[in-house]
Amino acid sequence: MIWRIWSALPKEGHVKIYLDGAKEPAVDLPFIGYFDLENAPFTYPALVHETARGQNNYVPIPFQKSCKITAEKDWGAYYHFTYTTYPEGTVVPTFKRELAADAIRALDRANAALVSTGPGSLVRRRHQQRISKEITIEPGETATVVELDGAQAITDIQVDTEVPAETPEDLNVLRELTVHMYWDGEAQPSVWTPLGDFFGTAPGVNKYGSLPLGMTDRGFYSHWYMPFRDGATVKLTNDGDTGRTVRFLFRCAPLSQPIDKLGRFHAKWHRDTLLPDDAERRKIDWTMLKTQGRGRFCGVMLHVWNPRGSWWGEGDEKFFVDGEKFPSTFGTGSEDYFGYAWCDPELFENCYHNQTISMQNRGHISVNRWHIADNVPFQTSFEAAIEKYYSNERPTLYASIAYWYQEAGQSDPYEPVDVEQRIGYWHPIEVFKVEGAIEGEELPVLSRTGGNTTRQDMYGFGPDWSNDSHLWWTGAQPGDMLELALPVEKDGTYRIKVQLTKARDYGIVQFHLNGEKLGAPIDLYNNGVIATGALDLGPRELPRGAHRLKVEILGANEQAVKSYMFGLDYIKLEDTASGFYLPEDPDYTILDSVRDSIRFTTQYTLVEYKGNLCCKSSFVDKDGNIMGWHDFGNLEGPGWAANAVGGAYELYAFGLYSRDTALQEQALSLLDHVLEAGFIDYDTGFITGYRETTTDTFCLNYQHKNNWFCAGSMARIAYQLLLFSDLLEGPRQETARAVALKTAQWIDTHVKSTANGWYPRRCKPSGEHYPQNAYGDGDILFEKSGDGLFIIQLNTALTERGLADYTAKVREKVDVFMKAGGIFGSINHDTYDEHESVAYAVAFRTLRAAARLLNDEAVRQFAYEKCLAGLDQFKMAEDRNGVQTQGLLYMEKSWDTAYLWENAEAAAAYFEAYQDTKNDQCRRDGLTILRAIAKHHQRDTGFLTEGVDWNNHVGKQHHFDEAEYGDIKYTEPLLNNLHIAEPTLLAIKLGLVDDAR
Repeated sequence: MIWRIWSALPKEGHVKIYLDGAKEPAVDLPFIGYFDLENAPFTYPALVHETARGQNNYVPIPFQKSCKITAEKDWGAYYHFTYTTYPEGTVVPTFKRELAADAIRALDRANAALVSTGPGSLVRRRHQQRISKEITIEPGETATVVELDGAQAITDIQVDTEVPAETPEDLNVLRELTVHMYWDGEAQPSVWTPLGDFFGTAPGVNKYGSLPLGMTDRGFYSHWYMPFRDGATVKLTNDGDTGRTVRFLFRCAPLSQPIDKLGRFHAKWHRDTLLPDDAERRKIDWTMLKTQGRGRFCGVMLHVWNPRGSWWGEGDEKFFVDGEKFPSTFGTGSEDYFGYAWCDPELFENCYHNQTISMQNRGHISVNRWHIADNVPFQTSFEAAIEKYYSNERPTLYASIAYWYQEAGQSDPYEPVDVEQRIGYWHPIEVFKVEGAIEGEELPVLSRTGGNTTRQDMYGFGPDWSNDSHLWWTGAQPGDMLELALPVEKDGTYRIKVQLTKARDYGIVQFHLNGEKLGAPIDLYNNGVIATGALDLGPRELPRGAHRLKVEILGANEQAVKSYMFGLDYIKLEDTASGFYLPEDPDYTILDSVRDSIRFTTQYTLVEYKGNLCCKSSFVDKDGNIMGWHDFGNLEGPGWAANAVGGAYELYAFGLYSRDTALQEQALSLLDHVLEAGFIDYDTGFITGYRETTTDTFCLNYQHKNNWFCAGSMARIAYQLLLFSDLLEGPRQETARAVALKTAQWIDTHVKSTANGWYPRRCKPSGEHYPQNAYGDGDILFEKSGDGLFIIQLNTALTERGLADYTAKVREKVDVFMKAGGIFGSINHDTYDEHESVAYAVAFRTLRAAARLLNDEAVRQFAYEKCLAGLDQFKMAEDRNGVQTQGLLYMEKSWDTAYLWENAEAAAAYFEAYQDTKNDQCRRDGLTILRAIAKHHQRDTGFLTEGVDWNNHVGKQHHFDEAEYGDIKYTEPLLNNLHIAEPTLLAIKLGLVDDAR
């Protein structure tokens, strides 16, 4: 028996149904003809209807032996045919469109009954009894509402209670009250649900009517048939803090057939209960019902809390009957299962399925589906799941009630759920906003010469848009203008920054301010939807008041779909007289700062090892004492935090600048230590990152283990060898370059790309993927770490020096990086954030060099507009919690401490940008960062803190004097203390700092 036909887009192509081996189809109609109420017998509006763009047909189509369905060209898109097969020997008629008179009368009666839903709408039963009860129940109490004796059935329940209207309590009250029902003296209830949810919608009162359940002006009603042999008890519990009065009406009737043939009614509410045991299924399948025994599944209500918006329900329903390994019911999407389509938020009500609240898919959504004619029988077990694509962390949260019948004497596995889990989890979430931004979607539109403007929710494209949205201009053509009112609160000179949206169907635009061009034309084409990052349109002197900002559509990139769309996320007016920028301190310049760093490193941390110098530990305090308790304590070598090659390079470069031959000798000794101590396998090019100083053993990672290493960080060591080799001559230069080449070859041979085409964050020693984090759990950044940039950096440098030709490989990985909109996940091995400031800086420096190698302006533009501009989001424009933070960049969105080696990397990026463009903002940004770093030196020893913690992220026990906020009292000498040398020397080379040798 076919019980239900559904489609999201039926068209004129014919769909034919062949039954019981007939050569001619029993039904031959355009697919839309199954749903348009024009073709008998599909003309009954209760059974054939459109709901929120979903087409439904519930007219039963029986067949005895077989059914074949075919579709001709242009039949439409998406379909369900829901059917039941009966045990052998069951006799049903073969469907014909020309129905017999008795069949027509039956459909007439069914249509009339299903149209008229509501309290007490079902046909009265003989000898039916009516029981009314009013219960006043105090906080914390459980009251017995009714006790029934003997064998009979509850046929109708009506409930009425006062619920505070349009207040938070409106949503809480009906979850604080719970109803539980017991059949035949059972100890555990077969029905346990919040009172409101039981009636098929949540949270609060959402009026609708359906065949079994509803909420109306006359109260809430249930028509579920609830039989029992030896009595029934209905109880009510109040888990709130206010007394409530609830009025009940029960109708009971004698059994319609012998009790041995009747199952017991079950309904249970839950959140995230009995999720699949299988790890792969658990990633996506969300269990609506799972039970053992014999019974019939009759429906479900699903409540979704989706505060960030975007379509929540792409998931398919799956029914596993009697231990099936593959589901016998497998749908096409959540809205399709509930009888609508295309994620349409329109509310609808019908006898078999309803959308009772939707809030435009952003907030509360409640949908239900009743399997009345198409109930699902099971003999040993049943599991109903629906795919859930958004995680609880987003948050997108599901709660549901399943309704089913189960054989008498069998229990189900669902336990009552505490009130703390039933209410309050839908509290408003904090939406990411750029501090000081003027949101594009909130700007008044003064005029437009074409197209339409609206607010578009952008969260579905990622977390990079301020306020999760932008101003969206669509339907415009080249030459069209959009004029916006830009408010300025006070007179001043402002640097104007904007963040826009890029996509494959966006145009090229020109900004104008008060009639003058603002900045250069901006090409918004990208093969994928991304935010541009902050784009600098230059400084303007602006008086207080409203200004006219115009956007002109110039055209589109030749690769773009010619829709000429435009999206404005925000505008930010940065007061150039204050904010991020810091002046030089004449009493302690950035040259003083770098000299102190050199002094601390050489005097307090370098020791002799087998005839060469090495650093006593990756991690020391202000007096140079080893911090052995730290993960990086008692480790030294070229690895990421130990940084012996990079540190040696910076010492040597500063020694050349200052003409300090003793410093140069120390640097060469440190380099020789790396080259000779056993870190490098000269046959393969594999570089081991660390030596444990207490045991004199080598290891691959900061956990003092050999189970994983970071290939990008190994490439970084090889790249630093190349940089050092540029300053050397003779055997050391040859050795350094040979190792760099071998290392690149090892990585290219052994390290395979991840599924997204990027480099894996971690590898096993063999080069195989290691998709876990440092502690063995799944790594959320396995395919998203900026660490892979160092491999591009190495390959680019080798190619530029003529030592190898990795041009094609560089092109391949740069394309992957840009297609992803940038991969800026943590470079640091012990952090986990998709947006780390140092990753933006490294990305700029890497793509700048790659653009030069590839001679590709698009790569260069991406480096500036996405990578370098992306650093703006981390800028600190004021001192926080009494700590000197102005002029620093914080680390990442989830850990907003400022780490100083990362700031030094950003300063180098800004100076390289200035070297290319002579953009004065880049000069000031780089100098400001170095000046801000200089404020955190301890001048007696030259110690430079690892990080500046104004939020007490690390704990005050790690701050100087155990202050709640302040500088961390440890550092990595060869990484943190010395990394300021590179940008400082570049600033000197560019003439940005007085050469005071």
